[in-house]
Amino acid sequence: MLKEQLLGLAIKAISRAHETKENLKKNLNSDAVQAYVKTVKDVAVWVIENRLKPEAESKETNSNSDLKGFSSPSNPNTTSMVREKKPRKTSIRPAKEIASVPAELILSSLKKNKARVVKKNDECNGKKSLAYLIWALGHADRAKIKDGISVHDVSALLYRAGKIELYPINISRVVHSNQALVRQVGQDKRTKTYLLTELGEKTFKEKFL
Repeated sequence: MLKEQLLGLAIKAISRAHETKENLKKNLNSDAVQAYVKTVKDVAVWVIENRLKPEAESKETNSNSDLKGFSSPSNPNTTSMVREKKPRKTSIRPAKEIASVPAELILSSLKKNKARVVKKNDECNGKKSLAYLIWALGHADRAKIKDGISVHDVSALLYRAGKIELYPINISRVVHSNQALVRQVGQDKRTKTYLLTELGEKTFKEKFL
């Protein structure tokens, strides 16, 4: 508001000076008129430079200070990239990557005795995974592995023998839900090992021998 008032006064002063110059030309000496007009113009210029400019600079400074509290809008593409989820790494290893000495021993026994290899369509009580487990544990006993084999050994054996992909965690579920057929015979830290029960052995003979 003050800026507009001062600017108006300066413009009026210059306009008045010009009008006064024309009027005084008729009656006064030309040098006196020029001196008067110059004085009025100098006053107007001083008002503009010393009153209006500092006020404008002050407003600009305040405006910049207000903006400091706000961060610039983020790039939508950058935000999208941050929100995109990275591929989750899983701790479950594929059966083909599991190293297993018991699985290799059982495979050697299978070849030596020309034993029947498990097939993907084999079932026991309508369940394929149960048939796979019984087959693996039955041949673990025949390979003279008295301490039993773990679910990881079973997974490795199934893949090497019949290209059957069955994760250890899934085999573990089958073990726990069929305790009448499977028994725990050992444990090393967190790794448990299994063989067949008498009923499991009977089922194995009926199905695979």
